[in-house]
Amino acid sequence: MSDVSRLLEECRILGASFRTVGRRIFVRADEPLPGPIMEALRAAKPQIRAAIDARCWAESWVLREWRRLSIPDWRRILRESVEAADLERQEYALWMLGEVLQDADCMEADE
Repeated sequence: MSDVSRLLEECRILGASFRTVGRRIFVRADEPLPGPIMEALRAAKPQIRAAIDARCWAESWVLREWRRLSIPDWRRILRESVEAADLERQEYALWMLGEVLQDADCMEADE
């Protein structure tokens, strides 16, 4: 097992998940990862990106296409819910865009 594989496994044990959007790597965890682990992640960013990207190819074409085709509709739903001051619908649209559809624009605004 490589150092990067060990580091990613340690992060998963701590509840972290990873995904890439463009050149960015997003790390999600219930609790903040310890400082030394975050430093190691930053230092190994190119290798981590390669490992994550290799797994992303396993994601099905249908799912990628569904996401690509659904994002404009969910952006419209979000815009309409904001205009109508419908907070429940707005929260759901934000969840769909950020968590399910992995819309890069929504995820960047979320940080």
